[in-house]
Amino acid sequence: MNSQSVIFVVLAYGLWGVSTRSPRETVGYGMYLNECAKALRNLVQCGNNVTVCLCGGAEWEGTTEAETLLTYFKQNLDAFDQIVFRLEDRSLTTPANIWQAYGKIEDELKWPDVKERRMIFVCDKAREIKVRWIVKLWRNLARRDMDYSGWNARRVILSWPEPEVVAFDRPDVTWKSTWLVQFIDLMAMMFVPRYLKRQINKLREE
Repeated sequence: MNSQSVIFVVLAYGLWGVSTRSPRETVGYGMYLNECAKALRNLVQCGNNVTVCLCGGAEWEGTTEAETLLTYFKQNLDAFDQIVFRLEDRSLTTPANIWQAYGKIEDELKWPDVKERRMIFVCDKAREIKVRWIVKLWRNLARRDMDYSGWNARRVILSWPEPEVVAFDRPDVTWKSTWLVQFIDLMAMMFVPRYLKRQINKLREE
């Protein structure tokens, strides 16, 4: 099997390992992150060059979601040292995560000598349809050289294949983690441009 250069973007859903999470949330989140770790392990074992972007800017006691995910993978992924990790730890919504992730991996996107390429966005199943729409929208905006959140794609992402979206189970008790709520959120993004732009630009203050 030919090795590839793979960019693997993981969307966070809160801080991992903090005491404020309920037992069911912790178990569900652990299931999600475990599946991410398994996928990364398989990619490395196949000889791929893997860059991971961990997304999540919510903060608790000075630690961000992305930082807690990095700790999880350091403790639970035996291929950790064979992977390049980047943190996108400012964004507070899914659209902002995706927009800012492209900025974080801009250097990798510019690789001119890479023939085999994959870009994978990982989310939970409740948000799969929304993430697919946002990823597709971003490529359309890149073609038009649109600029959001201080970063312009400058068309570099168009040299890569269409991104894949992979969704893993994450049993959760919060009302937002349902297909219906996420569908309503998607409809608002599709038909209320002001709402979408507000979501894209929702960043943690530094």
